[in-house]
Amino acid sequence: MSEKDRLGITTKIQETRLTGFFTHVLVLCSIAALSVIKLIPLPVLYGVFLFMGLVALPAQQFWQRFLLFFQQPARIPSTPYSDNLETRRIYLYTVIQL
Repeated sequence: MSEKDRLGITTKIQETRLTGFFTHVLVLCSIAALSVIKLIPLPVLYGVFLFMGLVALPAQQFWQRFLLFFQQPARIPSTPYSDNLETRRIYLYTVIQL
């Protein structure tokens, strides 16, 4: 949360720590709700976490670099790492990570 003048220059910043606070509150609530969570079947939980992982996969840089192996070099999208590095070095780094 910040205030800006008419030129767009930031004049005042109000820092908030509510996000961290609410994160800790939710963790505390999940610990308190363990007896309810134990009633959920394990395959349902596996499915939820699998779905969350698959939905988040396209945003991961490693996955994007892995998909570069299957793209034509002329069709590689413009990203900070593809603009500043040779394709061969990107491939090498991805293979090392595998």
